Amino acid sequence: MNTSKALLRLLDIFFGLMILFLVLGLGFYFYVIILDSDVPFQVINKNGEDGSSLEVILRVLHNIIHYVAFVLIVFFLRKGVHIMVYNQMFHPDVAKYFHRSGLLLVILSAAEVIINFSQDLLSGVLKLQLDPFDWKSGLFMVVIGLFLMLTGRVIKEGIDLKSENDLTI
Repeated sequence: MNTSKALLRLLDIFFGLMILFLVLGLGFYFYVIILDSDVPFQVINKNGEDGSSLEVILRVLHNIIHYVAFVLIVFFLRKGVHIMVYNQMFHPDVAKYFHRSGLLLVILSAAEVIINFSQDLLSGVLKLQLDPFDWKSGLFMVVIGLFLMLTGRVIKEGIDLKSENDLTI
């Protein structure tokens, strides 16, 4: 059980740091975009050219949405591990939180694969990166998300078997 508590503490620290960086990042964006127009804020695209203002806004919005979704994934995972450590392994909320975390990770990673593919396609390159060992390709994160969903399903099946067993006795 000490390993589980250590994992929970690491998730707590990681989640706290993610919230801190989210607040600092949003504060920086707010300061640069709204309050201080003297600070140079520009996005350089893959060709080394300055991006248009619409491209800057879309990229900042994409990064914020991506980061907030990842914070939600870690939040659900943390909640599930917390219930596992302090209550019981086979609890309906553990299955629910693991499933939510996995589903969000699959959706986020699949969307990232589609976005990267469409950006490459629009720039004239037909390239689809599906290297399973490269976490940037998105396929690795889809597999982790599917594993979390599978873990939630196994826990749910364990709950059903336990209740069936309790009724038999």
